Amino acid sequence: SLVLLTLLGCTSKPVIKVQAQGALDKHSAEAVSGTVPVAITNTSPREIELLEYHYTVAVDGGQVWSGRHAGELVLSPGLDRHASLPVVLKGTWPKHEPVRCRVHGSLVFIGNGVFDETLVELGYRPSASFEGAVELVPAQSAQAN
Repeated sequence: SLVLLTLLGCTSKPVIKVQAQGALDKHSAEAVSGTVPVAITNTSPREIELLEYHYTVAVDGGQVWSGRHAGELVLSPGLDRHASLPVVLKGTWPKHEPVRCRVHGSLVFIGNGVFDETLVELGYRPSASFEGAVELVPAQSAQAN
């Protein structure tokens, strides 16, 4: 098992960065919804498959929202991709004001290879953590409602 742990330690994790500005696209009397953009870079010399994001969004007022979002992407070595993580914040929010939040979470991924498939069969699910501040800005469609 020491050999397995040594090999696992060599696995390159993708780098996930929360982008500074997201969007609020729906606004109702009960809640707002929007997206938090993240950029993902594959630092591994092999393809990786992005499986699922698990994340929490915390607003300055203390409200916390937890979400999960499918990765649904195979990322080639050295490439960057962007994803939009959905978020719903309950309560009354000023219609034309941005919402400042902090996001933290993890991205579950696997490598594409025989060794990686064996690890998945054994229940190993590598993940890469991310966190950052984001300002959710009302989109044009939200302002028109």
